Amino acid sequence: MVANLFALAIPFITMSIYDHVIGGDAPHELSGIAIGATLLFALLWLLRVIRSQTLATVANRISREISDALVKKLLTESYQVTRNTAQQTQVNQLNFSQRIAGVLSGPLGNTLFDIPFVLVFLVAIAALGGWLLMVPIVALCLYYLVAKRSIKHSAVRANQSTIAGANRQTLIAELSGNSGLCAVVK
Repeated sequence: MVANLFALAIPFITMSIYDHVIGGDAPHELSGIAIGATLLFALLWLLRVIRSQTLATVANRISREISDALVKKLLTESYQVTRNTAQQTQVNQLNFSQRIAGVLSGPLGNTLFDIPFVLVFLVAIAALGGWLLMVPIVALCLYYLVAKRSIKHSAVRANQSTIAGANRQTLIAELSGNSGLCAVVK
């Protein structure tokens, strides 16, 4: 939260340079503003590094706990149930925890924590700029529409790719079965 509030201070630094240094013809104030801005950017960087490390730690812990629960489930199930479950299914269940950890420790994890602060930034823009608030709102709406369309096209392409891969595997299986390619050479 503090990092986002520090990020909110960046426009105020810019405004103070334009208002006091340039508009007020006071170049002697620039050194104080520059020192404050340097401290702000250093703290902002430090807080973001700490947040990234914390997210990575949390993601690894979640991954470990999910993996432990899945392994415990596999070990406590009856032998018949475990034997009837495909090996690839069991491996996919174990890889699930790694995918969750990847999402949380990557850029999406940071974005998930930043989403609530979008409202804080919008309130700040409304307080300072009034009707200029419409610019980010329109931009967010356009981004949503583009993302929705892109996700739809990605889903269609992924489905087509899956079907093509399955057809290719079927063709290879038929060709190898009919031509004797799977026969072991002795």
